[in-house]
Amino acid sequence: MSFAYFIGSTTNNESKSKTTFILSPEEFTHALKTKWKDVTVGKPLTEAFSLDWQCTTMHPKGVWGSLFKDSCTISLEKPDIEDVAEFAVWFRTLVPSDIPLEIYSDMDAEEFYVVTDKTTYLQIVDFYSDRDYMIQVKSVTGDLVDIEKLSLDLKRHWLRLEVYPVTPADPYSFYWESFLTVEFTHEIKISESETITKTSSSDIVQTGAVSKDKTTLYLSCYPIAELAKTLIWYRSIVDEKIELLVELKSEKKQLILQHDTTAEVIINKFRPHG
Repeated sequence: MSFAYFIGSTTNNESKSKTTFILSPEEFTHALKTKWKDVTVGKPLTEAFSLDWQCTTMHPKGVWGSLFKDSCTISLEKPDIEDVAEFAVWFRTLVPSDIPLEIYSDMDAEEFYVVTDKTTYLQIVDFYSDRDYMIQVKSVTGDLVDIEKLSLDLKRHWLRLEVYPVTPADPYSFYWESFLTVEFTHEIKISESETITKTSSSDIVQTGAVSKDKTTLYLSCYPIAELAKTLIWYRSIVDEKIELLVELKSEKKQLILQHDTTAEVIINKFRPHG
């Protein structure tokens, strides 16, 4: 499973706008390398793009992106929403203010977020906060992640799991994706006295990575109930003598993860504005 976020002037919804403004590859590359230090720019894999890039400054597992050839639109491949927010606010400064920019994904092109000159990083994260929780987990005393044990436990726990090969050039030492079906329940108020409940199921992907120095585990999870389950599972496979600190990337909320920490405690700690 793969997904991408797009930040640009064209979407598949009724508000889409057409523009003759095109950001040149040279101008974009210069701005990209000025903003972030560790950026590698290469030739695009398809003719639709004018260039591809990888940025490891923003996140240990890297952010991959492309600049479309015939518009002022960029795509980000399987990013964390915090990375999307940071890129969107920065990209807005490169595009004239009279040209609308929108964030949307290939999983749901009908849902979009308009990025204006006044849009902030936190506003974007808040908008998508019920979709993606970027968490980092590390030992308080600096103990390293046991990758061999983690790999075995992942395979025991997840029915649908893909562990990706890692090369010396990668910004992480271990990377995986797990897939699961989640049931969502929505309550819709149709009148002052009547509410209907709709239930639906959806396949989602959760990603995980271990930093290059093996001190930190990164998890990208949705929804928050699944995040809680994953953290409780991870706590159960780590030596009980090792104290684990969990931090929500976007808001810097922290929690010491104990063996008796409950899902309710995790959800109350990390839910938006909780």
